[in-house]
Amino acid sequence: MAFHESRVVLIETGRRVVRAGLGLGELLHVPSVEILARVGLRRNAFPGTSSSNGLLNQRGPAVRVSEYLVGTALDDALASGEAIDVYWPFAEGKISDWAQAEAVWKHILFQRLGIRRQLNECPVLLSLPAKLSRMSHMLLCRMFFERFNVAGFTYIERPLASLYAANQISGVVIEIGQDETDLIACFESQLHHSSSLSVPIGIRDCERYLAQVLRSNSSVMAALSSEDEPVDGIELDKRLIGLARHLWQSGHIKIPIEGESEKEEEGNLDIAALLVSGKERSIIEAASIRKKPGQTKADKEREKEMAAKDLVTVNYLDYSPIMIGKERHRFCEPLFEPQALNHAISLQTVLELDGLSQPPPVVPKDPDLILPLQTAVHTVVKATPFSQRPHIYFGLLVTGQLGNVQGLGTALQSRLAPFLCTDRQQTETPIPQFQATLARAAKIPEYFAEFRDKGDLLAAFLGCGIVAKASV
Repeated sequence: MAFHESRVVLIETGRRVVRAGLGLGELLHVPSVEILARVGLRRNAFPGTSSSNGLLNQRGPAVRVSEYLVGTALDDALASGEAIDVYWPFAEGKISDWAQAEAVWKHILFQRLGIRRQLNECPVLLSLPAKLSRMSHMLLCRMFFERFNVAGFTYIERPLASLYAANQISGVVIEIGQDETDLIACFESQLHHSSSLSVPIGIRDCERYLAQVLRSNSSVMAALSSEDEPVDGIELDKRLIGLARHLWQSGHIKIPIEGESEKEEEGNLDIAALLVSGKERSIIEAASIRKKPGQTKADKEREKEMAAKDLVTVNYLDYSPIMIGKERHRFCEPLFEPQALNHAISLQTVLELDGLSQPPPVVPKDPDLILPLQTAVHTVVKATPFSQRPHIYFGLLVTGQLGNVQGLGTALQSRLAPFLCTDRQQTETPIPQFQATLARAAKIPEYFAEFRDKGDLLAAFLGCGIVAKASV
């Protein structure tokens, strides 16, 4: 049975975010729907239940799917201060509650995408985390055919979809989440489920670390805790964490790379290369800034000095402008050097800033699992057959919310050198064919126009679109 491309539904389901889109065009589009992967239940409807506002799902009573609040209805209820129990059915990397999962997908299909159940002519391509059981696959098929009345259904694991988006069929997918980093190896489109690993270090740890680093910046402290309205303790911690979050979400973080080439001098630009790479917009914006009307010579000199020292002026909320230097680029240090973590700012402070009341122990805080990212990648690759390792090292894909941080994949690539035989390439010593000598970071190609400015954040959704395009 052939389906029309305009009716194909893509649903990418992550631990904490669900993205969806309807229709495939000549060019693959970014998702039109993005919601938090959570549901809510009013406590007064079931007074005998205990509250849960953490990231882990706490199984509640048997309730109807329609009783759950999803999307804007849940956001409005929480904003108005209603007593709501919040559940995250995908936070454990699996489907922990099928009724809650059905509520999320039902909301997307029938409310956000506007599909009518009685006349549903839409096939659905669903992606979920890896390692779901065959029983889960069967239940998924039953749910979408019997409950949602879809015209067709197929399923793909998110790491594999991410690799397809980067034009790879072999590699390691590293997804950095809020509280954990998930890794899994793949060889020729076959995921090695036995190699999967979750490291209990995530974005929240990076935010807490950078917030502690920013304490030594006098400009930051003067803006967040002025002499007129000084603050300290938990309130100051929340402001520092909020600033750290604003920095990485605004694209001010870049991982320093040793030996990185200098920017091309004005007049020596390769126009064709810029057009292919999609950097023409940044060049035009930079030129317009340099030619700002009414700019004095002193202003120009000041801008040159700030660029040389890698200083940025940040406007954060209603505080006065804050000048921040190269210390902001230390944001990702906990990923590569977990021992650098300073837990002066507690996890509970971050959770309160996010409106959560309970810590999210999604991954056990086992000291043996707290590995540097490069060691975790090597551990995952070691769990695969010898002959596959050189091919797997050649496709390192960093996804997740930090997928738009510049230089993260390249920094990981350089830190893997101690695990490779790069030093033996310069000698006459023969290297076995199964011994990896090179590692290479993969990324989404620049010719996917709508995904160009998103980094590798939407790799899984783009991969779903590629699979659907090839299947319809």
